[in-house]
Amino acid sequence: MGIDYQHLGKYKEAVEALEQAARLKPSNQDARFELGQAYANLGRYQVAVEAYKKAIDLRPYFIEARFQLGSAYFRMGNHEAAFKVYDELKLWDEKRAQELYSLIRNPTSR
Repeated sequence: MGIDYQHLGKYKEAVEALEQAARLKPSNQDARFELGQAYANLGRYQVAVEAYKKAIDLRPYFIEARFQLGSAYFRMGNHEAAFKVYDELKLWDEKRAQELYSLIRNPTSR
C-alpha cells in the first residue's frame, strides 16, 4: 500500500503505511527503504537517512539504499558523510558509486 501511495505522489500517506509496515515487521528491509524514499520525497532527509541506515543494517549489500543514503546526506548539505558513503559504495558497486560521485560533484546535472 505504501509503495502504491508513493507512485501516486501521496508521500504523507506512504509514510503512514510504511511506518505501520515497519512496525509490524521490523525485519522488512524493503519497507525501511521505501520509508526512506517517502521521507526523502517530502524533503525530510534526516528521517530518510535513519530509514536507509536501518535498511542497510538489515541487508548490508542493499546497493540502492546505500546510494540513496549518500544522496540524502548530500541533500542535507553533509558532503563529508556523502563522500564516506561513496567510498563504502565503491566496495559494493563501482557503477552506482560513480553515479553518486557525479551527483555530489555536479548536483545540477540531476
